Amino acid sequence: GESLVGSCGSTSLPNV
Repeated sequence: GESLVGSCGSTSLPNV
């Protein structure tokens, strides 16, 4: 994940 929701394939968790 990157920093915002869905920025790195995720659609539910805010990956940092």
